Amino acid sequence: MLPGKIGTHDRAASEHLLDLRFREGPGLLSIFGDKNLHKCVASKPRRRKASTIRSRTPVRPATHPISFLCSCFPDSLSDVGLTNSEDEPDEKSFTSVEDEKFDLIYPAKIRKLSSIFWTPVAVAAKAAELLVTAPDTGVLDIGCGPGKFCLLAASLTDGRFTGVEQRSDLIAAAKQAAIELEIAEVEFIHGNVLEIDFAAYDAFYLFNPFEENIFQGNKIDRAVPLSPGLFKKYTSHVSAQLGARAIDTRVVSYMGYADDIPSCYTCESTHFGDDLKLWIKEREYDAELESLKVLRSYHGSRGWSPPRKR
Repeated sequence: MLPGKIGTHDRAASEHLLDLRFREGPGLLSIFGDKNLHKCVASKPRRRKASTIRSRTPVRPATHPISFLCSCFPDSLSDVGLTNSEDEPDEKSFTSVEDEKFDLIYPAKIRKLSSIFWTPVAVAAKAAELLVTAPDTGVLDIGCGPGKFCLLAASLTDGRFTGVEQRSDLIAAAKQAAIELEIAEVEFIHGNVLEIDFAAYDAFYLFNPFEENIFQGNKIDRAVPLSPGLFKKYTSHVSAQLGARAIDTRVVSYMGYADDIPSCYTCESTHFGDDLKLWIKEREYDAELESLKVLRSYHGSRGWSPPRKR
């Protein structure tokens, strides 16, 4: 993927001015007020059937101005952002100024992966809003990477966020970022999703956590085993675990074919051009029915795309 477009500003000056160690007040956000939060929604919510879902290489949604009010961001950049007045985002890749500023908390090696693998700021804001419906909601981010979603979401809401990730360097970066940003309501677990007790959480977030196993190119690294067999193992496990959760459990997925979302969940709304989806469990899990489901991502890896309905 080509590097994203950025707003017109002096990157060197921004990095010089940016002090990610807070000088006053805990937490990152304060960044989004209620007025600005729903500006992050790039499309109107609408119900979608699972059969209409498609996958593609992740692209950045069109972002809207977000005011960074905390002292870690310079005032001169507080109102800078790429904007799009249309309901649907442009189908092109770009990086928002907000993402560039936030990503400076990470080492360069991790920053350069952000445009493909880490949740954009605007998407994280909307996903957090969809997942946390009451104070102290426990949210699990499956395949959290360096913790970008958890850190933003924990600062935006009253929820508790836990990320699980196999790569030790990404977990180390996530924990260090939480310390630097003074964000307490996050936990990062170095481990495999097969070892996680899903019953300990109320809601779940997935940003294509397993598709590295089947798609060529666009891999974070070779530090963990990757194979089609593992893709099937992980998606089946997550699907069964989500199926065992209570009625009205919420799951938000970003990108992908949602192979890990069991059919007992209904897609209640979509945002950012169908890329962000809210799923809610409406009926009991049927293991036999799930065993008959054809993995859409498998077909996608072979060049097949499911039909879309408008």
